[in-house]
Amino acid sequence: MTIIGIALMRHTVKSIKRAKTNIEPWLKTTTILTTDIYAHSRNPMYLGMAFIHGGIAIGGGSIAALITLIISIVIIQVLVIAKEERYLERQFGSEYLDYKKRTRRWI
Repeated sequence: MTIIGIALMRHTVKSIKRAKTNIEPWLKTTTILTTDIYAHSRNPMYLGMAFIHGGIAIGGGSIAALITLIISIVIIQVLVIAKEERYLERQFGSEYLDYKKRTRRWI
């Protein structure tokens, strides 16, 4: 799971760099990525982080780490992704709304 998460994050970073948009979430997004990994998940970077966390938790046999994974996913969903989605809706309008309709948030 951890290896899949690392590979997913590396692939996502390459996709963002190829699109020449900002990877830093506090900088302006210049384009919506809708192909490659983004055709399957609107948040592949967060998904990769969750896989890494889950892999470490399972590999270490840690119930506490699995619980923190669930808490982390909820926090990311409520505080980070929701804010990002509002921003992208304002920034790109119907283009982003159409993308949201056809692509799942996580997987």
